[in-house]
Amino acid sequence: MAGFAGSTADAFNLFARFETKLEQHAGNLNRAAVELAKDWRTDKMLRNLEALLLVADKAQTFLISGSGDVIDPMNRWRPSAPAAASPPPPPAP
Repeated sequence: MAGFAGSTADAFNLFARFETKLEQHAGNLNRAAVELAKDWRTDKMLRNLEALLLVADKAQTFLISGSGDVIDPMNRWRPSAPAAASPPPPPAP
């Protein structure tokens, strides 16, 4: 499943490229998302696209941006060690 925000033409271009990446990486959503983000960030033409791409399967969801971000909204902040000087942030609503 995929969705987008931004220019429709830009989004369809990105979606087609994402489908290609998904096929190249045998359906591995995580790898396809990372590879698309790398291309989007480094390709001269793609850098000008104004859109966000949201892709998901049964197990994972990713938001991909033109700055090279691949955001997993289910990845919660977890401190690696207790902070001595400041308390952890409050839980998300």
